[in-house]
Amino acid sequence: MSSGGLLLAAALAASGRVVVFPPAGPDRGAPGWIGAAVEETLPRALQRAGISALPGADRRRALEALGISGPVATRATGVRVAESFGARFVLFGSWDLTGGDLALTLQPFDVAAAEQRPALTARGPMEDLGRLVGELARELAGRLAVPQGQAPAGAPFAAVRALGEGLAARDRESRVAGLRRALVLHPGYPDATLALARTLYDAARFADARELLASLGSDPVLDRERIYLDGACLLRLGRHAEADVVYAGLAASEPTAGVLANRAAARLRRPDAAGGASMLLRQALDKAPHAAELPFGLGFAHFVEGDAEAAVFWLRDAVRYAPSDARARLALSWALRGTAHADEADEQWRAATALDPALESLRRPDATRPLEPILPSESALLLDPERKADARRVLRER
Repeated sequence: MSSGGLLLAAALAASGRVVVFPPAGPDRGAPGWIGAAVEETLPRALQRAGISALPGADRRRALEALGISGPVATRATGVRVAESFGARFVLFGSWDLTGGDLALTLQPFDVAAAEQRPALTARGPMEDLGRLVGELARELAGRLAVPQGQAPAGAPFAAVRALGEGLAARDRESRVAGLRRALVLHPGYPDATLALARTLYDAARFADARELLASLGSDPVLDRERIYLDGACLLRLGRHAEADVVYAGLAASEPTAGVLANRAAARLRRPDAAGGASMLLRQALDKAPHAAELPFGLGFAHFVEGDAEAAVFWLRDAVRYAPSDARARLALSWALRGTAHADEADEQWRAATALDPALESLRRPDATRPLEPILPSESALLLDPERKADARRVLRER
C-alpha cells in the first residue's frame, strides 16, 4: 500500500465515524440496485475491518430530517450529513459495467480538511459484488491481504442482488418483499436481516421486527446494533421494564448518548423510576451537547416528572432551535400551564396547531401521552450545526 493509502487508512480509523453514500451509476446516473446493495453492505464490511461506519438506514433518516431528496448525492449533501453525525469522512463512489465486469470505485472526502482523497477501485465479475465490497473495505482499513480462510463467508450473488433490489424499491411493501426474498435465497443473511428488521420497525411492525432479530445469530460486529433495535421495538410495544434492562446492559459496556437516551425513554414510563429519566438525559447531553433531539427529550421528561420550571427551560431551548417542531411547541404549552408563565401557554398551543392541525384536541396537558423521542439506532442522534456554532461563538466571546 502507498504511503498515501496508509495515511488515509489511519485517518479513517481515527475519524470516529464514516458516512457511506450509495455509489452513482454510469454517467452519474441513479445508484440502482447495485448502489443500494453497496450502501447497505459496505458500512458493516468497514466495521468488520475496524472502521466505525454509519448504517445506511441512519443516513437515509438523516436525509429525511434535513429535507434532502434525490438519488445521487452531491458533495454539499454529503458534508451536511457528515456534520449531522460528527463524521469526518464521506465515501462517495460510482459503479460501471462493461459486459459482465463490474468496476466499483470509492471516492473518500475529508470533511474536516475539505479535501478529496485518492479514489480506490475494485474490479471483477458482477457476481463478485459482495467480494469487491469486502476488498474495498479492507483496503480502506489498510488490510490489503486477508489470509485464506479468515475472510467471512459472503452471501450468494442472488441474495446480494435481492437485497439491493429490495432496498431500491419505491414502496415499503416492495422493499419488504425484496428483503424477504434475499433471506429465502440466503437464510440468516445478516445484512438482509437487519435491513428488513429496520424496515418493519419503520412500518410500526415492532413484533415482527423482534421476531426477525431473534433469528439473527450472535455476531460481535452486529450484536450491539441488533440488541439496540430490539430495545427500541420493546419501547414501541410499551414493554418499558424489559427495554430498561436491554439498555442497562448496553450501558454497562459503553454508555453512549444514544443508549442513555433510549434508557431514559424506558424509565420515564416506569412508576418505580421517579426522576431517573431526566438524570439519564442530562448524562446523554453531556456526551452529545449539540444533539438536536436531546433538549426536547429532557424538557418533556421534566414535564412528566412534574418539574414544570425545568421543563419550560429545556422546551424553550428546543423551540428556539426548531421553531417548526409542532411537538415541541405542544409540550411547551403544557409545561407553561404549570408555571407563572401560563399566559403564554395558549400562544404556544396555537402555534403548535397551526403547524399541525391534528394537535387541536390536545390543549389540556397530558403527561401520559408518549411524546418522548425513541431512537431506532444508537448512531441515530443528529447533531444541530446551529447549536454547535453557537457554542463556539460563546467560547470565542469568553
